[in-house]
Amino acid sequence: MNMADNLLKAIVSDRTLTAYEDEYFDEVKSVEAINKLMFAIDTVEYEDIDTGELISELDTVRVESKDVKEFLIVEDRFFDKKRSVIDVRILGICPVAEIMNKETYEIEKVKLFWVWLPEARQLLANSTVYNTSNSIERMTYDEFLHKRLFASVITKETNLYDRAIFEYKKNRMQQLLEADRIKNDIRNMESDLWEY
Repeated sequence: MNMADNLLKAIVSDRTLTAYEDEYFDEVKSVEAINKLMFAIDTVEYEDIDTGELISELDTVRVESKDVKEFLIVEDRFFDKKRSVIDVRILGICPVAEIMNKETYEIEKVKLFWVWLPEARQLLANSTVYNTSNSIERMTYDEFLHKRLFASVITKETNLYDRAIFEYKKNRMQQLLEADRIKNDIRNMESDLWEY
């Protein structure tokens, strides 16, 4: 099972994990709200070509794991005095699915739920990743996340206005350059700590 299916099963079926509304982990998201987001029944009306009458049909929309295209990760960077390094602690993870908007018929990215990672570590440590590069080595999702084997782009850093990069940089290239600048600032701060 992929990570989205594992997290969803633990929240909806097993009820061993708690889902949250946002990355601050202060408001719990109910299982009913997740089910409503993941599965919807809608009535679609269309005109019959031959008779010109309106025909109503039920349309079911189900968000599956193949619709989850990305994960948002909230992490905390801190200075470890014992090892004298800047370390990373992942705090939360959020699957983001591409769902069609019923009114505009456009594909939109929707944050499904947030999971506090320390609570989900037991689940992720028992779930294995499909490894295409090395079929002998078995790896869990917990190892995958903590070894940082994923590709990522910085989308937000803690700031006074609590805004993401796309809110103050409109151009995509400028957003990538700003993310690169933030990454270089962290790297420079770590290297500056080694100077006396």
